[in-house]
Amino acid sequence: MQDDIRTAIEELQAAFSESEADGVVTEEERAELREMVGRLNALLEEPDDHENVVDQVERVAVGFQERHPGIARVARGIVETLSNYGI
Repeated sequence: MQDDIRTAIEELQAAFSESEADGVVTEEERAELREMVGRLNALLEEPDDHENVVDQVERVAVGFQERHPGIARVARGIVETLSNYGI
């Protein structure tokens, strides 16, 4: 599980960097992504502390779909990965 989550975080950061390079990421979006990555990193440290992580990632996937489809795609993949592990 941890390797899958680490890979997902790397993919998310790459998609974020691509969107940021295009100059289309707002400060609010940056904060939301930082928070989500922080929650995913915390999940790696404490696998049993996963309350609301999937909900947060799903909100990012939906909220970023129009402006940042790459980030939304990665977020949906994270949701699927976490769901496969019963989170």
